[in-house]
Amino acid sequence: MWKSFKEWKDLTEDWFECKFTDINVQEIKQKGDHYSKIVARCSKNMPANSVLEKLKDLIHEFKETMPVVTALRNK
Repeated sequence: MWKSFKEWKDLTEDWFECKFTDINVQEIKQKGDHYSKIVARCSKNMPANSVLEKLKDLIHEFKETMPVVTALRNK
């Protein structure tokens, strides 16, 4: 869980700093789905904790912005 939290933070920092034209929407969606699955597994197998909730919130918040990014990238 801690590793996933750090990886997610690093990925989102990279995405926020890259040029908008360089954004790979499909890759971001795949990563979001991957980390959502990790959160789901941790939620089932671990007691509730603040780190897991924070990771879950970060992923959910980021995934909610993806339709806007997709629309803006549409030619």
